[in-house]
Amino acid sequence: MLLKPEKLKKKVSTIILALLSGFLLVLGSLALSFFLSDALDINIVTSFLSLAPGGMDQMGIIAHEVKADLSIVSGFQLFRLFFIYFAVPPILRWYFKRKINSKVDSL
Repeated sequence: MLLKPEKLKKKVSTIILALLSGFLLVLGSLALSFFLSDALDINIVTSFLSLAPGGMDQMGIIAHEVKADLSIVSGFQLFRLFFIYFAVPPILRWYFKRKINSKVDSL
């Protein structure tokens, strides 16, 4: 409730960019799920739910309802969360240190 729509300066472009980025995210997940389905010889529904953006709990519930392989979906979603929590922060720290050091060296 902290977002005040009346204070947004470019409402239309913000909404369009939000919809476009969401669409591209789902489309990218769908495209990658075809490769995962072929590589691991699993159902396309299982591979899509494994790579779909969203929470692990939602993907698990959907996987259970559509009779997808729940262990594969949960495993991939758990790996995604662990990667975001444990691998991304050190990578970003390294990147920004390198970027700051290159600016200092150029001065």
